[in-house]
Amino acid sequence: MANDDFEDWFVSEKSRHAEAAHKDVAEALTRTKGRAVSLLGWCITLASGCVAAASQSQRHKIEAAVAALGFTAAAFSCVRVLYSTPQSPIAITPSDYDKILTEDDPRSKRGVLTAFNEMAEEAIVENRKHVVADQIWLRRAWVSASLTPICSLLVAAVVWLIRRAGS
Repeated sequence: MANDDFEDWFVSEKSRHAEAAHKDVAEALTRTKGRAVSLLGWCITLASGCVAAASQSQRHKIEAAVAALGFTAAAFSCVRVLYSTPQSPIAITPSDYDKILTEDDPRSKRGVLTAFNEMAEEAIVENRKHVVADQIWLRRAWVSASLTPICSLLVAAVVWLIRRAGS
């Protein structure tokens, strides 16, 4: 009897932790998208300024165009993060119980919780994959936004050296 009590408690704990893990993944996705929104605003502003500078200045046209290109690439990466990310819910409808309970599952509270835990595990693993993919795109956006001024500076130095050699 003590073993049955432990098994019941253990299955209930797994369900509780599955719900917490699902919540953590959803919060990570929300944070990732929030950071992408913030960076997107900066990238659009900087890219717009660089496009304006490239169209107005003959002397610094190339450098400004390189900067505009880098910030635009970062903005597109942010947009990719903000695009709808598929998430599998772990909440199930009453008709879903028939789908998650297989013939092998015992028709008991423990059987239902075990089937729920298996379904929740699959959903959490799938959701984490999508969150990690969005986080990779966000990292790409940050790298692009961070390297853009450096690349623009290098291009400016090369252009300056070429102009100096031509004088």
